[in-house]
Amino acid sequence: MSAGLPQQIDVRRFAESGHHLEGEISLEDCPRLKQVASAGEGPIAFVLDFEKQHGGRLVIHGDIHGQVVQECQRCLQPATIDLNCEVSIGVVGSESEAELLPDELDPVIVEDELNLIELIEDELLLELPIVPAHEHCDLPESVLSGEDHNTELPKRENPFAVLASLKKDK
Repeated sequence: MSAGLPQQIDVRRFAESGHHLEGEISLEDCPRLKQVASAGEGPIAFVLDFEKQHGGRLVIHGDIHGQVVQECQRCLQPATIDLNCEVSIGVVGSESEAELLPDELDPVIVEDELNLIELIEDELLLELPIVPAHEHCDLPESVLSGEDHNTELPKRENPFAVLASLKKDK
């Protein structure tokens, strides 16, 4: 984990003091993200601002940026994926409280302390594409457009043709 970055934080204390966190972590700090990405391209940078809004709502706003490498599902070569997350999180204590949050806030349920690395990792995992691919792949245009799927397959002999000839003989 990055030096000086607290792993567990008291969100209420951070929000009441208007705490601002800025730093970097590596892909090594994010085991779940590392499972789906073959490598990281540099550090994962984050800026998080904690605030307590009127009415006592605890909110985290910020940005998380990084790059990971995944296998392109078109050409099966490594593809660098840019991850740019803008986060607006409402910290709640239960699912019933989460349902009361405005639509612009994503809920995070926290009982005592929040694991900061897991929060950053969760946001990055949500940002990953469902199907990783290069923006512009080097595959032939016919493959990308689907034209190759319309070509006829070579004719093969029907394995049941022998049975048809036996039926004719009777």
